[in-house]
Amino acid sequence: MQRRVRRAAVTVAAAVLLTGCASDPEASPPAGVDELTIPTPSPDPDDFVDRIDNPWLALGPGESTTLTGPTGDLVLAVGDETTTVGGVAVTTMTLGDTSYLLAQDDDGNVWRFLEEGEAGLFMAATPRYGDGYRTAYDEGVVEERAEVTELEGDTLEIATIDPARPGEHTVATYENGTGLVRIETGAGVFER
Repeated sequence: MQRRVRRAAVTVAAAVLLTGCASDPEASPPAGVDELTIPTPSPDPDDFVDRIDNPWLALGPGESTTLTGPTGDLVLAVGDETTTVGGVAVTTMTLGDTSYLLAQDDDGNVWRFLEEGEAGLFMAATPRYGDGYRTAYDEGVVEERAEVTELEGDTLEIATIDPARPGEHTVATYENGTGLVRIETGAGVFER
């Protein structure tokens, strides 16, 4: 009797799996790097907004944050004014000695622009664990690649390497609503 009941249960389960549910679930909307061309050689200026308010990387004009590490302070500073690259108004963000030209698109993705070369993704509107992408591309000069290596609750970790600059890599940690809170470089770990 038990064998017949088990067979009946297996037959019912197989029938449900083969025929599907009464209503198909709707497809998930695009997220992370879905539907983005990265790097992009010619971004459309009409696709960008005049602020950067991505919750992982909100950058208010004139704001600065200090991260402390083994060699002293590392300052993240946001410029007061915008400049134009390829018709797109970009904000300058400086982290230590490195400057980034950033702009946010209509969907909330933050892009990194270069005076020469192709724009890459700096921060996705909806980051996903495992997403990988170029943050900018200018062959032999900037070939930086990033990967989301951790995403848990309000904490996001992105590892970055640049084959054009062997030995240079970073692991940056962001908090949703706060921005950059920790960065590990060849010089050590810097934290808020």
